[in-house]
Amino acid sequence: MKAKIFEMLNAVPALGKLADEPLSVKTSYALAKLNKAVQAELDIYEKERIRLCERYGHKNEDKGCYELEADKQQAFETAIAELQNQETDICADKIDLSGENIKISAREIMTIDSFIKEV
Repeated sequence: MKAKIFEMLNAVPALGKLADEPLSVKTSYALAKLNKAVQAELDIYEKERIRLCERYGHKNEDKGCYELEADKQQAFETAIAELQNQETDICADKIDLSGENIKISAREIMTIDSFIKEV
């Protein structure tokens, strides 16, 4: 399955909430595989995000965060947007939620729409 990094970033909270729901064994297993695959991709994203922070700013050890130089702010935002727009192939199948009795909001469903099978 293909997905963009920003889709994965947006889906993480809803996928986590879904993982707390009582699901069938089949769906639970598929969801666990999906969560693992998404997390692996986001680990790579995080390393690249840190590299961009280092390239366009410096780490403030006192605050424990990166501070961007004002003249590099726009370039950083462009680079982050490009990174988050990257499409990647996730080694997991879409999950089938049909027949599951889950409590999840429409807003949360919208954030995971790319990761669930349409019935």
